[in-house]
Order: sequence, then C-alpha cells, then structure tokens
Amino acid sequence: HTLNQALRACTLAGAAGLALHSGTAAAQAAVTNADGTVVTNAEGATVNTTDGTIVTGDTQRPAIVTGDELVKGWRYEASFYAWGKSIDGTSGGRDVDLKFIDDLLEMLDMAAMFRLEAEYGRWLLFGAYEYTKIGANSNVGGTIDVPITELPGSPTVPVDISTRADVTDTQHMFEAGAGYVVVDGDNFDLALHGGVRYYDFEVRLKFDRLTVIAPPPIGERQLDNRKFVSDDQWWQPFVGARFTSDLGKHWRLRGRADYGYWGGSKYDNNETWMAELMLDWRFNDWGAVTLGYRYSEIDYDNGSSSSPFTYDMTEDGPLLGLIIHF
Repeated sequence: HTLNQALRACTLAGAAGLALHSGTAAAQAAVTNADGTVVTNAEGATVNTTDGTIVTGDTQRPAIVTGDELVKGWRYEASFYAWGKSIDGTSGGRDVDLKFIDDLLEMLDMAAMFRLEAEYGRWLLFGAYEYTKIGANSNVGGTIDVPITELPGSPTVPVDISTRADVTDTQHMFEAGAGYVVVDGDNFDLALHGGVRYYDFEVRLKFDRLTVIAPPPIGERQLDNRKFVSDDQWWQPFVGARFTSDLGKHWRLRGRADYGYWGGSKYDNNETWMAELMLDWRFNDWGAVTLGYRYSEIDYDNGSSSSPFTYDMTEDGPLLGLIIHF
C-alpha cells in the first residue's frame, strides 16, 4: 500500500511538471517581436523575423523565414561619387570636345555626386545632388576689324587686343523621385521610378589686363577688367527603371536608365537621356565601394532672344564611389 502511494505521488508530480513546462512554453510562444509579429518554426520556436534568430524553443535547429518578413522597416543607403566625365557637343553655338584624361584632368576643379536612397518594403525614395566646376585660363590676343561708325558699310580699322581670359563653367543638378519594385526575386529586383530634376548652369568669362592698340589718335589703351555671365535654370520631369542583382555574398550589380522631357512654349528643347551601370563590393555590414560608368545626353535651349542659353552636350565617364548602409 505504501509502495502504491509512492508510485501515485511520483506520477502526479511528473504530470504537474509536464503541465508546468507546457504552460511556460505556451507563455513563451506568446512573446511577440518588436514589430508585433510572432513566427514559429517546425519545432514551435518563436522566431525574430528581423534577423531570423530563435527567441525561444529549440535553439539547436535554424528557423526558416521567407517572404518580405526579412525586410521590414526602413533601410537607407548614402553614396558619394567622383565622376571622371568627358563632354562633347555644343554650348552657346560653340563646339566643345573635352576628354577627361587629355583635357579635363587639368581643367576640372571638381565633379562629384551625392545620393541618398530609402527603401520600405517595395517602395523607394531617392534624392541626389551633382556638382561640376571646370576652369581654364590663358593669355589670348589677336587683331580684329572694328567699324568706325554704326552705319551699314562703315569703314573699319584694325585693332590689336591682348588679355588674360578666365573661363569658369559651374553646374548644379538636384534630383528627387520615388519608385516601386515590380519584380522581387531571390537575387534580382526590378523597379520603375519617376521624379524631377532641377538644373542650374552658369558660364563666367573674365578678361584681365585688357590692352587695346588702335591707330592714332586712339593709340594704346589699358581697359578695365571685363566680365560676362551666361546662366540659366530649368526643371525637368523624368521616368525610368532600375535593377539590382546580387552576385554573391559581397558583390552586387546595379543598373539604371531614364528619360526626361519638358515641352511647351517656354523651351525650344528640354530633353535628357541617362544610363549608368555599377558594380558594388561590400566589405562589411555598413559599407561598400562601387565602380561603374555613366552616360548622359542633355539637350536644352531656352528659346530666348534677349538672354539665349543653349546646352547640347554628351557627358560620360567612369564613376568611383563609397556606399554607406544604415
């Protein structure tokens, strides 16, 4: 009888312990993550959906979490680029053909870009700023025929001119837009995007030590410094597409192309094509270096007779940059 009582007590104690353990596990399974979600694997373990780690349950078996649960919340990416660009085309009716290695390397003060992108699920937000400054100076001179009067057919006199000319071409470009991922594969994403760009271009021409030699009675004269400024600003909407392809643990291939246009009676022309291809190497969790190539065509004519400004140019060259993830 005593032995039966002991066995019965052991059985009740075991059942109570099993019930207590089950109740604790159930309570643990009810624990939610920071984003309010609870995911369990095959063993009933609670899983952190942000990084796939097991919070409770069998910690010896990995949890499998699929779908968009791994990319909840905002993700940000800041990029800094140096652009070794060459330019070819016409500006102000003059032909321009400057190669980065042969010509622009000595004249280029700066050509840099900054870009910030944000992702939330399938949505994208992005903004960019591009700055280019090209400067050149040299001693110039020559002889020109100057009319004596403003009347048609007026006789002319030869005038020798010598001066030091400084030319500065400064360009600002601001960009903002949004996109949506239409293809979300395991290693490949494709998104459509659109936005608006704002251009601010300025060309300054300065003449120092301007000397004019004319026939008597004028003779030689030293004139004050002369400055000429040609500038314009304009808006342009654009649409395009971009893709991202993961090539392994550390490598990523990215591409982007878009087209911008603004018509109407205000402009004679306002059109842009742009494409770039980049290869990223991620050296740790927060950063990557990137190398690629960018090509753009800008065709702009403000159509003004009083203050004309034209810029029909192809700009292309290699990009080298640093990407910061946060």
